[in-house]
Amino acid sequence: MSVFLLKLLSLLLIFFSASVHASLLPWLQQAERDQLAQQREWLNLLHYKSLAEPESFVDDDKFFLAANGYVDPAAELQATITAFYQQPVTQCRFVARRQFLLEQLPGIDFPIQACAEYQAWRDKVNAHSVVLVFASSYLNSPSSMYGHTFLRFDPVDVESGSTLLSYALNFGANADVNDNSLLYAYKGLFGGYEGMFAAGSYIEKVKEYSRLESRDLWEYRLNLEGEEIDRLMAHIWELNLINFDYYFFDENCSFRLLELMEVARPSVELTETFPVVAIPIDTVRIAEDNQLIDSVVYRPSRQVLLAEDLSEFSEAQKAMVLRLMADPAYADTEAFLALEPARQRALIDSSYRLLRYDNDKSSRDSKVAANSFQLLKRLTRYDKASPDNTLEERPVDPLDAHDTMLVSPVVGYEEDAPYVDLVWRYTYHDLLDNSPGYPRDTSLNMAQLVLRAKKDESLQLQRFDILEINSLAPRNEFFKPMAWRVNAGWERQWTEAKDQLVPQVNGGLGASYRGPLDGRLFAMVRGRVEYNEGFDNNLDAAPGIGVGYLLQGERANTLIEAEHYEFIQNLSRSTFSVNYQWMLSKDSAIRIGFKRNLFEGEGINETSIGYRAYF
Repeated sequence: MSVFLLKLLSLLLIFFSASVHASLLPWLQQAERDQLAQQREWLNLLHYKSLAEPESFVDDDKFFLAANGYVDPAAELQATITAFYQQPVTQCRFVARRQFLLEQLPGIDFPIQACAEYQAWRDKVNAHSVVLVFASSYLNSPSSMYGHTFLRFDPVDVESGSTLLSYALNFGANADVNDNSLLYAYKGLFGGYEGMFAAGSYIEKVKEYSRLESRDLWEYRLNLEGEEIDRLMAHIWELNLINFDYYFFDENCSFRLLELMEVARPSVELTETFPVVAIPIDTVRIAEDNQLIDSVVYRPSRQVLLAEDLSEFSEAQKAMVLRLMADPAYADTEAFLALEPARQRALIDSSYRLLRYDNDKSSRDSKVAANSFQLLKRLTRYDKASPDNTLEERPVDPLDAHDTMLVSPVVGYEEDAPYVDLVWRYTYHDLLDNSPGYPRDTSLNMAQLVLRAKKDESLQLQRFDILEINSLAPRNEFFKPMAWRVNAGWERQWTEAKDQLVPQVNGGLGASYRGPLDGRLFAMVRGRVEYNEGFDNNLDAAPGIGVGYLLQGERANTLIEAEHYEFIQNLSRSTFSVNYQWMLSKDSAIRIGFKRNLFEGEGINETSIGYRAYF
């Protein structure tokens, strides 16, 4: 190329840059005059905590066009306008920002791009309505102990089709597959993972939650409309492959979805309610409080549906189900063929589904596969029945369950000495709390504090539970879950005639069975590690045993427990307790308790009554 042509090209580039600069300068000035960078809609698009705390939740440089865009929304706005003029293709990376600028700066004349790739994705998802899905708690996964939320996008004709074909959007941690459960929990709590949005088919989420993890799904249809959905989808496109820090309790799946709903409808303020912890069901309640929810659909888990079907059989027919699972040829016996055809089909169908349920998480077994095939073949002998995914009685909507935070004033006597307790629990639900709306037979509590004032004594810390989990799902001939518990924290224990505040960790493993009045009879082998300055060696461990009975009713719950520990230092400790709770309303109750502590041949009785308020 000649020197003349190079000079000409340079002059053209200079002229073009000056021309572009002259075109965008008025818009930069107008954006500054109108204070667009301080508008809530712009801050939402950048995931800013607030103007008072100018820092974005996004932890990925790819999301920002200005070097300091993560702490300066005005700089990011100026950089966005400039990029849309000088690098028009940038508009297709930040479609929601482009929509914002076109709305807020009418007449802005940057060259509009077609963005065919975005439009093809938008047409593929075909989102005409949005559903917020809540998956019930799953105690075996630290990140899902309190439940999980994600979004589903339905096409316009969803009523005439299946929602299983819709798309779902999930936010989760990018966990290392080699991390064990303890490392996973630690990183999730203290920030060792990045989080990212991922889209996929809704049927895969149903398989994961409802089938493999036996979790009920509650589908809350949001009342978002045309422009709101367009804004939401455009912003989701901007978040593709963008990383956030991930924390189980605040910057989690539910918090991220609240941010998306604020983008869709900037007039609502949702995230400010959760400065510390974002419990999934509480985030759904916030959506309801802000009139974002139109309707709800309950999708029971496969285990719930199976249990419902099996409960309709007689004891003799339940035995037939087990016989069919072990030997499908039993369907050809005289005893089985004597049943009504409809009942025959129901028994074979339940046997097939139970066999698949029992082996979904196991490696392929040739005998199981053969039996499944034989049962499926026998089902073809009967008229095809429509699948029934409903229950005779739908459980209580989690939105109608008691609130997750608790405060409780308590008065009581320890022997003849009166005391007053103040109980504060950050979250969530124990075995005696009002159970409708929560998974039955489970408790999950974190950060429970008990302060005690005694006569002529100063205020003292009586107990602080970091974590307390109980799972008492009953065993039967079809389902055989293990009962288990874990607890960690500080509590007062009588040692050498003195109550010591001791750190401890204890746990148990056993079984629970259905008892009288549909209660739960349970027994566990337990273990305890305790640091107690009243011990000769301070640190000691104790094997133990615990038994109990839990009765949960509509208005009252009762828990009777007895436990015994034998410490290595030849110390023994036993406790017997009876607790009763009467529900005054969804969010208030009275709890009465009696406990007898036995230690080193001594016994101390404690009685109490308290008012419990949930909020």
